[in-house]
Amino acid sequence: MRNLSTGVGHLTFLLSMARTAWLSWVAGMLMFVPSLKAKFQMRLIVSVMVASVFIVPLVSMEPFSTVINDRIESFTSKKDVSANARAEGYSELLEPALNEVIGRGLGTVVHSGSLGSNDSGILSMLFSFGWFGSLPYLTGIFLLLFTLLNSSAAYLDPFVSATRAIALATFAQMGLNVPTIEVIGMVLWGFIGISMAAHKYYQAERTAMARLKL
Repeated sequence: MRNLSTGVGHLTFLLSMARTAWLSWVAGMLMFVPSLKAKFQMRLIVSVMVASVFIVPLVSMEPFSTVINDRIESFTSKKDVSANARAEGYSELLEPALNEVIGRGLGTVVHSGSLGSNDSGILSMLFSFGWFGSLPYLTGIFLLLFTLLNSSAAYLDPFVSATRAIALATFAQMGLNVPTIEVIGMVLWGFIGISMAAHKYYQAERTAMARLKL
């Protein structure tokens, strides 16, 4: 039953047609799998294989196949309207965004005929904070993520490994989404918070054990 629900969940995920979410999932798995112990890696691989048994037949059936295949093929298509529009929007707005020193303030909306207001966290950040605010803001986020990457907690606890992977995968959407605000922002900051709490917990546990040995 668990594998069936996993298969249905992945099918729903594919039907969302959100390529940014697909890329984020791949980034998360690349971060998550190597951090697991061998036995957990095998369990995950077996779970994915079993889930594929349910997913593949459904994906090859109509009306799923046309929708999903068209979206997958858009990754390599030079006529992809969405990707071309994003590239055009970046070309139009990148220079004025880089010229923002103090920014235009919180809540600034990116105006472009080819790029949505939530299609780029980088542009939104530069327009809102300027260089003056973006540098310390990004530095703080990178320091948090660097701490999580170097934390041994992820190698001790699979749950912590998963929360870290989710946080990093969500932030990886920065160039194609705005992962720091709204619902997706709750995911990012929530899982960063959980991962940092686990890091501090295991750090305190190691300190306590070291004191007991003395």
